[in-house]
Amino acid sequence: MRVHIAHGEADQAIAEELQAYMKPQGLFAELETGARGFGHLQASDVVVVLWSRNCVFTTHRMQLEKRMLDAWADERLVLVKLDHHFLPVGLRDLPAIDGSFESARQMTVWRDVTRAAKERMNALLVQKQRAQEEASAKVEDLFSGAPSDIRFPDMEKLEGVFQAPGHAGPGSKYEQSVSSSRSGPPAIEGAEKSRGKSWVPIVMTLLVLAAIAGAFLYLPSPGVSGPQTDTGPLFGPGLFGLVLGVGCLLLLLILAVWIAGRTRPSAKTSAGRASRAPDMPSGPAPAGSVPSLALAAEEDVTQGIVFISYAHADDSQVSPVVTVVEACGRGVWIDKGGIAAGEGWAGEIVRAIKAAGGVMVMCSSRAFESDHVKREIYLADRYRKPMLPVFLEDAQPPEDFEYFFAGVQWLELFRLPEAERAGAVERALSAVG
Repeated sequence: MRVHIAHGEADQAIAEELQAYMKPQGLFAELETGARGFGHLQASDVVVVLWSRNCVFTTHRMQLEKRMLDAWADERLVLVKLDHHFLPVGLRDLPAIDGSFESARQMTVWRDVTRAAKERMNALLVQKQRAQEEASAKVEDLFSGAPSDIRFPDMEKLEGVFQAPGHAGPGSKYEQSVSSSRSGPPAIEGAEKSRGKSWVPIVMTLLVLAAIAGAFLYLPSPGVSGPQTDTGPLFGPGLFGLVLGVGCLLLLLILAVWIAGRTRPSAKTSAGRASRAPDMPSGPAPAGSVPSLALAAEEDVTQGIVFISYAHADDSQVSPVVTVVEACGRGVWIDKGGIAAGEGWAGEIVRAIKAAGGVMVMCSSRAFESDHVKREIYLADRYRKPMLPVFLEDAQPPEDFEYFFAGVQWLELFRLPEAERAGAVERALSAVG
């Protein structure tokens, strides 16, 4: 566990002061300005950002803003304002510790920052432990309830669902369950099958050799009518050899038919599998079922959800667009109540955008000044969700918005007559999943 103190280059001395304060408190702190990039964050690391006017004019401002948004999205951000300079759009409404009074920093500010960092670390550790327990419980329930003859060919996909990033590493209970399912029973089963079929080619070879030997041994030599005994010929010319050869060939044919019947899947089984696949439920896989089919169905459902990012001041213009989207059979996630930043907003919005097939951004001058819209666009870019900017008015996007809209097709809805707008929105929906 460590603290990453991000700051402007001109605030190096203040960052070192905070670093020295944290050391006796049992916190190891690293300083970063973005000049050499930012350090990799472990599961319980915390980011403390010292924001001041120096950060606005630093050459690494964009990287610093991204670091702050990343930390906010992962719920590991502790924000400290060293002066009263405005924060960038997307971060202005986040809670921050006031560190503008230099004389109070050693007495109270650094104490509050250290306490907030420890609280964030503890919350991340609890979250990590809870995620590990939930993942282990899901895997145990799945494998304990599944029949012994079920195999999971798409194990990589199953891992991605039950393993949260950074929550189930090598040696964990979940990893042991997955490893045993890969390397245990399938390998033993394959060895038993190979041992069971190893006698087939030996028997076939012996039968062929017996047929050939019978033909050569019992066919009559020139001038001899057949095998001789004291009473005369035992059989007619070549009769015994003929009977032995035909018998061996018949046994060989029966054995081949039997082997073919054992290895070819029955038409009834194939038809049953094909008919059951489309009817798989879209929810979590029930015990005893192959999970890859259920997961595929669940993905198909979530791909139809459209996340609507907008400024609440544009509600009257956004509502007709939402109506068109819903009329096209697409699910919609839209914040009508106005979730405050301190009420679990980060976790709820992150989950909603992750589950969505795409994000529709309602662009206006008010949206470009909205902290919520900026963060939602950032999350859509972070999780590589398709974006469709829909311009409700003739507004020029700021530089940071243009960065996220680069290479994305826009829909300038305000330029179209009202009668044509519904059709334009319906045609543009293909761009958002």
